[in-house]
Amino acid sequence: MKLLFILLSLFILSDLVHANSASVVQQQLQVSSDSVSEAEQYIAMSDVAKEASKIIVGLKEIDEVLSESKELLNLQESIKPYCESIDKLLASEKYKNIYTQNVRALQKMQAELQAHLKQLEEWETLINQNIQKYDKYREVLQTDLYLWKNTYNNALKNNAPKEVLTYIQTVVNDIRNLQKSLKKKYDKTLTDSQLVSSHILKINELLENIKEAENIAMNKVFYKNQPSLIEAQASENFSLKAYFQSIKNSIIEKYQETRNYFLINSEYWPTFLIVAFLSVLFVFYYNYLYRKKRLFVSKASIGRKIFFFIKRPFSTYVILFFLSMTFIFPDRPKSFAEIVLVLMIIPVVRILQSVLSKQYYKYLYTFFLIYIFYIVNLNATGFSLESRYVMLLVNLMLFTYIATLLYNRVLQQISAQILYKIGVSLLYIFLFILIAAFFANIYGSVLLSFRVINGVISVLYASMIFYALYIILTGYIVVILRRRISSISHMLDKYAQKIESTTMYLIKIWMILWWLLIVTKQLSLYPYLEEFIEHFLAFSIAIGETTISVQAIFDFIIIIVTTFLLAKLIRTILEIEVFARLRLPRGMPTAIITTLNYIIIIAGVFIAFSSLGVTTEQFALIFGALGVGIGFGLRNIIANFISGIIMVFERPIQIGDTIEIDNTLGSVQSIGARSSTVKTFDGSEVIIPNADFIAKEIINWTLSDKYRRKTVEFKVDLENDIEQILKIMHDVAVAHKDVLTDPEPLATFKGFGEYYLEFRLYFWLCENLIVAQSEVAIGIYKALKEAGVKMPVLKANFFNQEEESRDV
Repeated sequence: MKLLFILLSLFILSDLVHANSASVVQQQLQVSSDSVSEAEQYIAMSDVAKEASKIIVGLKEIDEVLSESKELLNLQESIKPYCESIDKLLASEKYKNIYTQNVRALQKMQAELQAHLKQLEEWETLINQNIQKYDKYREVLQTDLYLWKNTYNNALKNNAPKEVLTYIQTVVNDIRNLQKSLKKKYDKTLTDSQLVSSHILKINELLENIKEAENIAMNKVFYKNQPSLIEAQASENFSLKAYFQSIKNSIIEKYQETRNYFLINSEYWPTFLIVAFLSVLFVFYYNYLYRKKRLFVSKASIGRKIFFFIKRPFSTYVILFFLSMTFIFPDRPKSFAEIVLVLMIIPVVRILQSVLSKQYYKYLYTFFLIYIFYIVNLNATGFSLESRYVMLLVNLMLFTYIATLLYNRVLQQISAQILYKIGVSLLYIFLFILIAAFFANIYGSVLLSFRVINGVISVLYASMIFYALYIILTGYIVVILRRRISSISHMLDKYAQKIESTTMYLIKIWMILWWLLIVTKQLSLYPYLEEFIEHFLAFSIAIGETTISVQAIFDFIIIIVTTFLLAKLIRTILEIEVFARLRLPRGMPTAIITTLNYIIIIAGVFIAFSSLGVTTEQFALIFGALGVGIGFGLRNIIANFISGIIMVFERPIQIGDTIEIDNTLGSVQSIGARSSTVKTFDGSEVIIPNADFIAKEIINWTLSDKYRRKTVEFKVDLENDIEQILKIMHDVAVAHKDVLTDPEPLATFKGFGEYYLEFRLYFWLCENLIVAQSEVAIGIYKALKEAGVKMPVLKANFFNQEEESRDV
């Protein structure tokens, strides 16, 4: 009865715990302090029933988690046969003799191995996840087993009822059984992990060897790899049917290779689809604006050829579409690149047509006709007799095409002077190497002939693609800058032309560098160029205990240039974009900008010297030496520098202030680290050391505000009415648009002269100081004349606009 009551209680507690516990497995690691004695590591007898219910539920959950799903079982069953198939593949003749294979065969082998590697890496990730899960549960079970064994020993020691001992022993046995099951699965998983990891390592090593063999095969061109054309004609049968059949099989094979690549790399598809969708919206939105004549603010932009590509949204989208694919799928197979190049022919032609005159269309069509012949022949199997004849035809067509370009000076009409000279030089080189390729094919050096033709066509086609891409990117940059939305930004509004030209220049540099990268790879010069650059940058010079390499010098220059550009950019953004929209105390923007500028430059200099290997101790030594130099020869420079910092924070003068110092009156143009520039009102610019602003007396006419009091003095005859003249003076001053009404103009009678009455008008101005004062004086003169006011006998001193009048 007692045992039945205990079991019933355990069953009820088990249901309650299962319903309310978020993670029973986690609870196994955290036995409550009131249930387990930390010193003795066992469960108190009073808590055995409660803790037993928890452990039973926990064991069930662990068992459920460890129960292999159908997917996991399939994985375990597939690993061994899959690895055996890889071993069989790698044991084949072609993989054993990779250095005897041609380039195309090596490329196919790389694509095949990449697919296997992708699958194995996915499995390795899943296996590692299972191992981590098993490790966690092994730790949990080991802790539980230790705890319940101690609990059993404690119960036995305290003469617990037999039923309780039996129940505790059952819990211990359940834990041990689950441990055995987990151990079996753990060992199987470790075995699978070792098998998969070893094959991943084997495939990676083989891929490196295949890439090395591919480089050797691509560069091993200066030898006779085929019989001469006459010998081949005598020994081989010319069959166009077999030739086209091999082309068909090769195209199908490349299509399947590309398709398999995209199926295997399905994780890239969400990113690709998002980019493709956004590209569609971007291109067709601007095309819509163009058709509705709402794209440009200025009507003059509508007729410019640089924007005609917007009328061809589909071609523009296709080029941007394939460009995005090169970044989203970095390890794409070469077969995919060939398919992309073929699909881009029409879009590239359409974009180039938007900027070229119709007289040059024939050169576009001719080149792409040659390219079609070449790309079709590229898919022929090996170097058959038919393939060699087509190569000769392509060679002749390409030679004639280039000679025509040079004869008609086509490049001179469509490119800049520097690019024209480079292009003409390349075309002359191409003519000579095409002649060599023609005779190499006849002689039997077919690989050399193929490489030359491939290099020439690749360079020409890449030039056209990048020119079209340059048109698209620069066109969109200009459009975005010229849109109405650019007026929202003060910076874009002020520097639009400069930003536009700089961006176009940077895009041009990027296009040229990218084009050079493609060309060097196509001509198999990239490995040598990479090796040369690596050795050049690694070259170093030891100066004392510091070793400076060419790489460090380049890093130093780049960091310094980047620092000053960043400082200038942040200064411009803060001045034009941020502080132009905020109301801050006078001088605060300049203080913030200057302080931030110094911080960026000092930090950049420290980082730049650190890139050279200069340590903290060496920095201290350098600054110590500078301190000595400052004490002797740089006192004035440092004094001016410190004065400049004081001026920034104390703000006695600011840019735009009108100041007077040492008889120099003008407007502050700039406040530098060593000196400041004052532009006088006669147009000259005076450079004044900053120390003078601290040590000397300065009259700042605009320190608190720009208000200025001006006076106009004049004399009239003794017979005139004083009240009338005072009213005329006041009315003329109030009527002038630049005269401030607060404080109000003040017309005063200064006193009596020997033969005249003297008056003075006081009024305040904040702008047009000289012109407004002159206009007020002229206005008073005209008003007095209209009122019939008599002038004094001595008229030479009637009108006086100076600050102090001269009595006659």
